Amino acid sequence: MSGGRMKLRIIPVLSTLIVLSATSAANAFFCSKPDAPRCATGYGSFDDRWEFDRCKTDMERFKDEVEEHLTCLKWLSSKAVSDYNEAIESFNRRARS
Repeated sequence: MSGGRMKLRIIPVLSTLIVLSATSAANAFFCSKPDAPRCATGYGSFDDRWEFDRCKTDMERFKDEVEEHLTCLKWLSSKAVSDYNEAIESFNRRARS
């Protein structure tokens, strides 16, 4: 393209949009979304203290897994933004030549 070369500007991307769009890809390839323990969705009260304690332990593990999942998604979204910015910079270099 001569004369009026086009140039894309690096546009800040909202991280929430990236996270939302990356979520399905992340789940498919890198980040595996944990499932809530079955004990958390049961009906009625716990039968005894042992059942309660076991479920509480499962819920604490689930919390850790969710935090891990979120960390993975944040990394993946950051990577997507970085890849996007690199592509724009490369495009702009080509557009200037």
